[in-house]
Parts: sequence; C-alpha cells; structure tokens
Amino acid sequence: MQPTDLIVTVIKDGARRFLLFSQVGGKEEKIELTERTTHALGELSKHLPQSLHEFHEQICKFPNRSHKSFWSELDAALYHLRSIGSEFIVNLVDRETKPRLYDIFASAFGIGDRRQNPARISLIVESTDLDLLSFPLELLPIMDPTNALGPIERVETDEQLARAVLRFPAFGAIVTRQIARAFDGRTELERCAEGRMPIKIIRNTGFYQKDNRRTTFSDAEWLGSQPQFVAEEPWPDHVIDAPSAVAMLGRCLHDPRFTLSREPEMRGYGDQIQHFSCHCTRHDDGSETLGLRDQEMEVKALGIKLASLGATFLDAGKREANSNDIAGPLIFLNACGSGAINPKGRLSLVELLLNWTPARAIVATETPVDFPLAARFARLVYEGLFAGLPLGRAMHRARWRFIDDEQLPFGLFYSLYGSSELRF
Repeated sequence: MQPTDLIVTVIKDGARRFLLFSQVGGKEEKIELTERTTHALGELSKHLPQSLHEFHEQICKFPNRSHKSFWSELDAALYHLRSIGSEFIVNLVDRETKPRLYDIFASAFGIGDRRQNPARISLIVESTDLDLLSFPLELLPIMDPTNALGPIERVETDEQLARAVLRFPAFGAIVTRQIARAFDGRTELERCAEGRMPIKIIRNTGFYQKDNRRTTFSDAEWLGSQPQFVAEEPWPDHVIDAPSAVAMLGRCLHDPRFTLSREPEMRGYGDQIQHFSCHCTRHDDGSETLGLRDQEMEVKALGIKLASLGATFLDAGKREANSNDIAGPLIFLNACGSGAINPKGRLSLVELLLNWTPARAIVATETPVDFPLAARFARLVYEGLFAGLPLGRAMHRARWRFIDDEQLPFGLFYSLYGSSELRF
C-alpha cells in the first residue's frame, strides 16, 4: 500500500478550528478557520454544486473535436475550473501563509509522473465538522508547486490538455475523504456467494434507454450481466409503494446481509457492492429524494425521501463498523449530486450512509451528471477493479480514459469516501 503523501485534518483548540496540512516527511502547516474564513468557504461550498454544474454543462455540450471551436471551448471550460479552485485557495490562505503551504505541496508531490503514479491525499474530519467533508481538494490547482509543467498555456492539443488537468488533484492524485472513526480496514471485496461477488442493483428503469451518441447502455443492465457477480433481481419493481420501499432499502443498507424483498431473508454473507443508478434530487427546502421509478402509463412514480430513510436507520439502531464478521460493501451512488454536502444543514445522502451503514467505501457525484457519460464512467471503474486495480486507482484510470478518448475532464465530478484500497 502506497503511503499517503498529504493528510488534511480538521483539528480544534477550544472553540477554534484549523486545517492541518501534514506531509509524509514531517512538514506541517496549520491554517485557522476564522469566522470570516469559515463564512467565505461556506458560501463557496454552498454554490459549488451549481458552479460544477455550469462546468458540466460546458463540457457536455462541446462540438465534435474536429469542429474549429472545440479547443477554444475546452480551454474556456478549464479556465472556469481553475477559477473555481483558485477562489477556495484565495479565501483559505493569506499572503504570508501561502509560500509555506506551497512548500509542503512541493515536498508532498515532488517531481514525477503523477498520471502513472498518482499522489495520495486524505481529508479527515470529525463527525462534528461535516461542513468540511466536501472541501473540494480535487479542484484546487496545487499539483504543480514547482512549475515542472511550465506556465499555464492555451489548450489546443492532447498534450496540452494532459498538462492542464495534471495541475488538479482530480487527475494527479487519489483523494479520499473519511470521518475520523474506527472503520473496517479490510481491503478485499469478497467472492462469498458460490465463488461470486454478491451485489444489489438499485435502479430507475428510465435509465435503461439506449444512447445514440455512444454504444454504452445502462450501467445497471451491464452490472447484472457480469459473470463475476451474483445479483438479486434489480430493484424496485413496478408495484412497490414508498413505505415498503423505504423499509426494504433501509434494512439492506443498514445490514447488507438482508435481501431486498417484502419478506427479507438474512443470508450468511453481505453484499460486497450496492450500486445505485437513479435520480437524486435536492429540493428548495434542502430535503432530498431518491427517484427510483418514473411515472409511466399505469406505473406510479416512486421516490424515497432521505428523511424517511434516515428514520429507518434510527429505528434499527446505529451500527458500528466491524460489529460482526461481515465485510461492508462498496456503495456506488451513480445519482445526480449524491455526494454534495447539504448547505442547509440537513444530512446529505453521502453523510447519512457514512454515518449509518457499514460501507467500506462510497463513490458519489458532486453535481447532476449526464447519464450516458455517468454510465460509462461507472463501467470503466468496475473494469479497473476487474483488472485487479484498487478502487482509487480504478477511478484514476477511468478519469484518464475520458481525457484520452473524449478529451473530457468528466471524472472529476466523482468523489471517493472511505477506503481507496478496496479491490476484487
């Protein structure tokens, strides 16, 4: 296991909070989160999903790369991305502290091919500091503190695009987020069901439609066809109502040994993957809903409110990691904005799952995402896992596949919570 190059920790001294940047060689820099800084970062974080969505809309509407405007529009989008990350740095670090912090970055990241050998960055927060859990480390243009990549240049070629995105941890590092608590450190996703890996697929069938732009079809359909997995029937069906769905989903998330059925069976093993391919909607009042079934003819729409799901966890009682011998799953949330922390103070979906399920890792999106691209990204991550890569490296490879194949920095919309070392 490669050591972590940079650890960012939230620490406290009485009522004061700090971000502690620690480099593996021992260098540290502590930045106080003053009332002004906290307010500024909070405002930026509140608007981050919208800022990322604007960037998403830019890159997903690019013309064909043979079009004369392709590179100019891509360059403008990358300028927008640098602006988003730079604004966080400006509001976090003053002029006196910045040189010391960048000296730590230089020591942590060094000189090397960060595409082939990505750095490791961990963000660790206490359960009382979840407002910082989504601090966008991936978007900060900090990966070239020694200017080894040269000055920022206009992007007009594949090589210039690679240099441009390597400035961001999203492409030059593997970034993980964790809540500071004991968690299941086992790294193997187990083939514990007749030599195959048990998986649940929670999907909206509206995502099954084929896409004319790409040969990719639904990630949920693709997962169900893989011989390495033993999957329950994709869920939900066309008749289940919301109260029953909440109870069933809450039960199997809280304890992955349960099956998704009206009369649940507790198996002797737990899911190793729980994959979501559905809508996730945040409403104006801050509440969130998982859209698991669309209205169609005689079929009623099905949405699960996050508050209702949380209530099922409360009823079941909080489960501590490693409370039994069942290894927790990877939860892949291929649902719009499923990783975005709620600026209105309510628990977001990813926070709820981190706090109340035995998941060893969660992959989630930070903004609404284009479905065909999201389906392809999920497939690329699983293909990396099939090839023997740990989860963090599989995500890193998937991000670069989008750069190589489509010149799209699409993979930065996904964040990793928990262990980056999970592997098949």
